[in-house]
Amino acid sequence: MLKKIILFLAVAIAIGACIGVYLYNKPHETAADIEIFEEISAHDLYAKFKMDQKSSLSTYLNKNLMVSGNLESFVQDSAGTKWTLSTQSEDLGVITVTFAEPLLNNPTVNQMVKVQGLCAGYLEGDELLGGEIQLNQAVVAQ
Repeated sequence: MLKKIILFLAVAIAIGACIGVYLYNKPHETAADIEIFEEISAHDLYAKFKMDQKSSLSTYLNKNLMVSGNLESFVQDSAGTKWTLSTQSEDLGVITVTFAEPLLNNPTVNQMVKVQGLCAGYLEGDELLGGEIQLNQAVVAQ
């Protein structure tokens, strides 16, 4: 009886280890792998969040969006690449884009770009600075 229990535990541990290795090595899902929910400009997306944040969150949260806008700035460090798109709003709101993979080439500042990413939420700003919409797992749109 003890031999059967030990054998069962050994098989269960081996199966668990195999599943763990498979999940660890499984490619991460990016926005390129998911169907696009909506194509929208950075200005229009930000205007929707400013007008009705609750409704916009329920509509766009965790959805794959194709967003076009002017590149305001970019940072590339050990954590990856992060772009900031201008929304051309009066309160200086922005869209922050974090990429799934490091980018080889970054466009120049003030260049029109198009990205595809998962909407991760909206951080409300104060009176002087506008809010920030976050897109994660992004890829540069073709």
